[in-house]
Amino acid sequence: MVTFVALMKHLAALNKYFWKYKWHFGLGILFVVLTNYFRILAPQLTGFIVNDVVASIKGTNAAHTQEKNYDYLVQLLITWYNQSATNKVLLTGITLLILAIISGFLCF
Repeated sequence: MVTFVALMKHLAALNKYFWKYKWHFGLGILFVVLTNYFRILAPQLTGFIVNDVVASIKGTNAAHTQEKNYDYLVQLLITWYNQSATNKVLLTGITLLILAIISGFLCF
């Protein structure tokens, strides 16, 4: 079994590359984090719009069925969507498309 110290001894040869390319490495980590963040937003938005459509079909008030544990950006989008009640589904579809494009761009 390889110990942690032995593994770090083998990886010590890579330290010079980490220091040489530290900005590239940092940008890579930032892009991975942002990509995962934008991929998390899409299911939250989809869940919101599905709950809203189901509530409108049943004739109940959608405000009672909304959960308040959405991400901050999703909550901002929800308040923006609620201002124009006629185009919620269209606006959500366009927003999901934009989130997919941003997430795909950050993957490159």
